[in-house]
Amino acid sequence: MCVTYHNGTGYCKCPEGFLGEYCQHRDPCEKNRCQNGGTCVAQAMLGKATCRCASGFTGEDCQYSTSHPCFVSRPCLNGGTCHMLSRDTYECTCQVGFTGKECQWTDACLSHPCANGSTCTTVANQFSCKCLTGFTGQKCETDVNECDIPGHCQHGGTCLNLPGSYQCQCLQGFTGQYCDSLYVPCAPSPCVNGGTCRQTGDFTFECNCLPGKELPSVPGLGDKPLAQEVVGVAQLLFLGSARKKGSENFVWGGLLVREEFYGPTVVHKLSRG
Repeated sequence: MCVTYHNGTGYCKCPEGFLGEYCQHRDPCEKNRCQNGGTCVAQAMLGKATCRCASGFTGEDCQYSTSHPCFVSRPCLNGGTCHMLSRDTYECTCQVGFTGKECQWTDACLSHPCANGSTCTTVANQFSCKCLTGFTGQKCETDVNECDIPGHCQHGGTCLNLPGSYQCQCLQGFTGQYCDSLYVPCAPSPCVNGGTCRQTGDFTFECNCLPGKELPSVPGLGDKPLAQEVVGVAQLLFLGSARKKGSENFVWGGLLVREEFYGPTVVHKLSRG
């Protein structure tokens, strides 16, 4: 209801349960949430309310006693903040560099002691590292030599230990991560950029490439693509056509750009074709 003064101004007189300049807010104190004898105080313009707590109580809804451990014993150490979870339980948020239920421990992980991507956790004042596969040691600093355990590489393949893992160098005629698959030239095709693969022998193939492809850069070689002598089977990226026989050099009618090994294989040297 609008009430008008003699000078022409007026205001809205709100019915019970509403407040605000235009009575647009429900009275937030209509359902009093304040506990333990607390008094609800409405902020009319905002449509919000706060609780004015009775002596001996605190909290947003006056739900905590001032005899709560957060107030009495102040359990959170080293600048930690105490959060009341219930009438007698709490949780501490610790400052950077401290950990523990009551922030009583120095965070031993702050110096990043765990190596090789491992995960650090603090237990008491000590750190504990959870290592990624392939590493061991208190700080995960030691590479596990998987090649010490025989049987990783099949069909006579040679195991090569790498940081955190290993690779198998396969004998001619085999391929795959464990040298567990027979190598069949052109299956799948190693030729890229639309090139067509043609098998020329048990372990050899020929790529017939589309003309006019731009040569990709070769790190360290500038604009001078070279032949590579390799052991094993390799995937080719080149212009023209090339064929490989066993461990011999490639013979091609175009430009070899680089090799990406299937085996993996070992590069012995770089030389002119």
